[in-house]
Amino acid sequence: MTEKSDETVPKIDRRTRLAALARYVRVFTAPGFEFATWPEFRSDGERCSPLDECLMGPEASSFIEEAYAYGWVDREFDYNSRASREEFIAFVTNPSSIAQATEGQMRKILTCFICQDRLCEGTLAAAFANGHLTALARRAETLLNGERQVARLLSADFEEALLGGVLNPVLSLAHEDKDVILEIRENYVDLYCKGNILFEVKKAENDYLIAQPDKAFSDEPSFLAGSRNELQSFIEQKVPFIKQRIACHKPKGSELEFEQAILRAANFEKSHPDYLIVDRQVSTPGRSGQIDCVGIYWANRASSEAFPVLCEIKYLAGAVSYMPSAIQQYYEYISANFDLFKHDLESLFHQKARLGLFPGLSKDAQAKLDKVKIVGGIDKLEIVVALVDHSPKAAQDYLGKLAEMSFHKQITIQKLGFAMWKKNGIPVLREIHDA
Repeated sequence: MTEKSDETVPKIDRRTRLAALARYVRVFTAPGFEFATWPEFRSDGERCSPLDECLMGPEASSFIEEAYAYGWVDREFDYNSRASREEFIAFVTNPSSIAQATEGQMRKILTCFICQDRLCEGTLAAAFANGHLTALARRAETLLNGERQVARLLSADFEEALLGGVLNPVLSLAHEDKDVILEIRENYVDLYCKGNILFEVKKAENDYLIAQPDKAFSDEPSFLAGSRNELQSFIEQKVPFIKQRIACHKPKGSELEFEQAILRAANFEKSHPDYLIVDRQVSTPGRSGQIDCVGIYWANRASSEAFPVLCEIKYLAGAVSYMPSAIQQYYEYISANFDLFKHDLESLFHQKARLGLFPGLSKDAQAKLDKVKIVGGIDKLEIVVALVDHSPKAAQDYLGKLAEMSFHKQITIQKLGFAMWKKNGIPVLREIHDA
């Protein structure tokens, strides 16, 4: 969709135009909202056919009117041209790309939807059902808030390079090697082993740069991935030695290592857990520290609705006393940016799903991943405190501090790990009763 000048856009200032579209984020995501319906029976009592009239709701009608009034429909745009159709299809088949669309591209996407709806009734209703209209409204909201793009997301060409292009051996490594995980950053990826960076892949103009940033683990020079064979050779011949150095450099367990193990267990093992981990080591701008993990609670696989989760992991007794204040800060940050936090989390979840990074799910669950929506307000955010090999003999002061928090009902504690203590044992009769 080649952009041209904005001569056809009504003389409305940019912020007003963005705000008009952005307001529909709350409209479209309101509980029980219906964009359109198809009547089951006509007024004469005859049953309607699928070709009968689609009844737009009042807010849907307002959305169309305001799209024209605020310049979101380009009356001179040739939406039937081959180039326009191809680029339009590229956007709608990869909804996450809308999160990076320019205002000009947004106008053309909306123009295509609205004009096609005149020819084929129900096109707009389908666009809403598929999340495209909400994605456009969210993008307007993001631009209104300062050109902020979705954090931790790969561009479409980077994603394609992983799925079937030159970077496919990198994705295969993450699928096949249980010591390795792949994490998406801001248009680059890091491969981790035992919580440490194994190597990273960054875009370098039209190529991809492979590098190991920590010289303690590898003195191999960085190189451009010229072909899949070259990259496969690096993975087979060099990566095992980097893994060995990581293992020898940090022979004892660490919090980062168990954080990675929790992610592998949640996303890759056939254990059918209630939680999936979507991202780890998440920065909170303006705050000290990073959120260990964020993810979703999706226990009911029959539903497409999931809830956001923040996970704070503590290994042994280290820094447990500081954990409540960190959780308080994270909660305040997320509360102030909740819609964007939820949007980013959902976008990253869907990209990871397309890359096959939740292979532990059943085939039925895999088929539903693209329909999963993260729902609920800040009161539905669950904070999971994962205590790994935490001795019950250690000080428990943190419990009282967590209980005093205004959102304490949203906090749950999971005791994980391999070390065993008598106090943590559960009598068999109690286990039967709790089951």
